[in-house]
Amino acid sequence: MLIYNISLYSWHVSLIKEMERNIINFILSGDKDKRNMVTMAWKKLCRPLAQGGLNLRSLQILNNATNLHLF
Repeated sequence: MLIYNISLYSWHVSLIKEMERNIINFILSGDKDKRNMVTMAWKKLCRPLAQGGLNLRSLQILNNATNLHLF
């Protein structure tokens, strides 16, 4: 549902950064509001499993890619 919504609308960068921050907090601590020490960069977490990442999608890259058809 998130990917469908991102493909329809151009999301503001600050909203995407806030969502990614919540995702990182949830992965590291289990709670989106509780911050833990960041031990790995977000770009590294978005790498495939074979390259040492968690195979997550970056919302900023996804937003940029889906917005190409809007222009």
